[in-house]
Amino acid sequence: MKILLVNDDGIDSQGILDLGIALQKEHEITIVAPDKERSGSSHSITIYENLVMEPREFNDFSGKAWSINGTPADCTRVGLEYLSKGVDLVISGINRGYNAGIDTLYSGTVSAALEAHIYGKAAMAVSAEYLHDKEETNYLLAVEETVKLVQRLGSRMVQERMLLNFNIPYALTSGEIKVCSVGDPVFYKYFVGEEEGQEALIAKGRIERKLTSDTDRYYLERGYMTLSPMEYNFTDREALKDLHRIFF
Repeated sequence: MKILLVNDDGIDSQGILDLGIALQKEHEITIVAPDKERSGSSHSITIYENLVMEPREFNDFSGKAWSINGTPADCTRVGLEYLSKGVDLVISGINRGYNAGIDTLYSGTVSAALEAHIYGKAAMAVSAEYLHDKEETNYLLAVEETVKLVQRLGSRMVQERMLLNFNIPYALTSGEIKVCSVGDPVFYKYFVGEEEGQEALIAKGRIERKLTSDTDRYYLERGYMTLSPMEYNFTDREALKDLHRIFF
């Protein structure tokens, strides 16, 4: 297959390069990634500035690679429209840290995959657990499981133009992938403090809450990989029916 790799961690991140090297054994790989860290970019795109593309080369990676001074969604758009025509599958990642629950709304990783889906392409966001205490992500495991999933599901993804969100723990309870819905909102605690002599609103951890069973966060906390099918249509169908009855 012809695969476009994008991300939000930036062109020099380990996750995207390791995945590209692994996938190039059986696929034609192109990498298009931001020139710097763009985590939390969500689905923003660049409108009032020119996008600059810079070719890049990496040891052990034989495909073409570019960095772009734009957002993850920009990378998908430029990749599909200009740098890599005829793409079968877009993979966004491997991200350093989960993208599950409400974090999928803020995630540049997920949004880059979503942008590909809007273009009518099969797409998958891939994220691996980040251990803050060790400052580590198990990219070796994440790459291995992603390659296996592409082998198992790639052709069907392309045929059905699937949009998937794949998360991999640092260590697995089992090799089972839990197919489940996107999970609950998780809120941050904030406090007003001082940073570099200025008053600042500073995030201070997450608010703990009970997780709904059969969702991505629920299974990830128990050491399972999760796979969630997604779509970009925000329409509330039930409310739409109610409003039609009221106004028509």
